[in-house]
Amino acid sequence: MTNKTIRRFCAAAAVSLFGLAAGQANAGLYDFTWHTDGGASPSGSGLQFTGNDGMGNNSVLKARAYATSNDNGSGDFISRTLAVYSGGLGVNCGTCSSDPDSSPNHSLDNVGRNDVILFEFASANYDPTSVSIGWHQTDSDVEVWVGGNGIAAGWNLAQTSGNLACPGGGACDRNEILGTLGFTLVTSGLDDLHTKTNGTAAINTTATGRYMIVAGRFNGSDEDDYIKIDKLTASFRQPPNGVPEPGALGLLGLGLAALGWSRRRARQKSA
Repeated sequence: MTNKTIRRFCAAAAVSLFGLAAGQANAGLYDFTWHTDGGASPSGSGLQFTGNDGMGNNSVLKARAYATSNDNGSGDFISRTLAVYSGGLGVNCGTCSSDPDSSPNHSLDNVGRNDVILFEFASANYDPTSVSIGWHQTDSDVEVWVGGNGIAAGWNLAQTSGNLACPGGGACDRNEILGTLGFTLVTSGLDDLHTKTNGTAAINTTATGRYMIVAGRFNGSDEDDYIKIDKLTASFRQPPNGVPEPGALGLLGLGLAALGWSRRRARQKSA
C-alpha cells in the first residue's frame, strides 16, 4: 500500500466519520401530525388519536376536556365531555343547561364557562408547532399553554386546580391556575384562525412539555370565540445517548492504524 493510497483512505475515513456524526446529530427528530376530526378511540375520560411523521413512526395523542366552574373564566376546572363533531373536536357537558350539547355550544368556546382541551403527548419534551381549526362561529382567537414536563401521565386538571392557592387569593381565573402550574402562555400569531390558510397557525414558542392546553382567548371582555380543533402538529427530539455507533468506532480505528503505519514507514525510509 503506497503512502498516497493510505492518505486517501484516511481522508475517506474522516469524511465518513463526519457524515456519521452529522447523521447522529439529526437522528431522533420527529415531526408528528394528528388529525383530530376523526379516527378517535376512547381513552379514559377522553379520546386518543394516532399521529405519524410520514416516515413510519407513530405517536399517540390523548385529549380530555374541562371548563371553568364559573363564567368569565374564573373558578376551578371541572371535567367536561370531549367529542368529535363536524369540523373537529368540541366540548360539551351533556344535558346541563349552562353548556348544552348543541351548536355552537358544543364547540370549544369561551362564552360563559370557558372550555379548554388538554392534550397529552406520549412523553415529556414535545414541542407543539401548529394548531388548526375546522370550524368557527363569530370569532376564532386562540391561546395555547405548553408545559407539564414534570407532571406524570394521566394528569387530571380538575383534581389539581382545586388544590392551588392562586396569586392574590379569591377566585382564581384560568390564566392564574395554569401560570401557577408552570405552563407557558402563547398567543402571538393565534388571532383569527379562520382567516389563515387552512385555519392553521404556528405556535411560536420554545417551550416544550408533556401537555398542551388549547382554549379560546381569555381577555375578560371580548369573549365570543367558538372553534373546533381539527389538527395539531408537534416535534419531538429523542435525547442523544452520546455513544458512538460500533461502525463509526471501527472506521476510526482503521483510519488511525493506517495513519500510524504510514508514519512509521516514512521514518524507516528516512533513517
